[in-house]
Amino acid sequence: MQTTWEPYKGFSKVPQGKHKHAHSRGFRKEICKILNTDDEAIVAISWCPGHHGIIGNKEADKLAKLGAKLQPEQPNYKTQAYIVALHKCEMLEAWRYRWLNTLNPPRAWFQPANIIPPTLKPMERFLTMDQKMFSRLIQCWMGHAHTGEYYKHFVPTQTIECPCGAAIQTCQHITLECKNHNCHRHILGYGRHTQWGRLTGTFKGITKLITFIKHLNAFDKQANVQDLDMRVRRR
Repeated sequence: MQTTWEPYKGFSKVPQGKHKHAHSRGFRKEICKILNTDDEAIVAISWCPGHHGIIGNKEADKLAKLGAKLQPEQPNYKTQAYIVALHKCEMLEAWRYRWLNTLNPPRAWFQPANIIPPTLKPMERFLTMDQKMFSRLIQCWMGHAHTGEYYKHFVPTQTIECPCGAAIQTCQHITLECKNHNCHRHILGYGRHTQWGRLTGTFKGITKLITFIKHLNAFDKQANVQDLDMRVRRR
């Protein structure tokens, strides 16, 4: 009978197969060796939390660490967790190699923000920010925001001027120059800390940029003046 150990379920039958429960069968095989060697041996498997003063827990940790240092009987045997971790490392290494060897010309809009090495884990800002703020940050990075520069290329019916009077509204203008947001610009810092490359390409700069965006709605979609006039006339 094939058996496996599952938390809170005990031993139960599992299907046969080449790739099904391979590591579980190896574990059960070792347990059977212990039981066959000593008729009086009793094996009990249970989960216990760490750092709760449970007797024998620290000793078990020491034994586990010593066991990890022993020379394995089957040096070519690899656990599924090890293979997955190895595959992730290889994938990340290939990704970063391609990223480092891909041209990042200054004329590309995303160039200032494309200096942080890629990672397989979600960034902290992705885990802590709400959906709206995260989308506004990405729009600010990519330039695909509700600004005059974007409207000039993709929505010609929208006005491209900034409400402050600038000829064309850009993300850099809103963040660093627009006089309508002078009261919040101290959030970004002063001097070299306000350079666009630092605000979009460093962790500290991104944190400041997020706080700045939270305090204004300049990157939200604004109603077109012509559309408002048409609505008033219809009423």
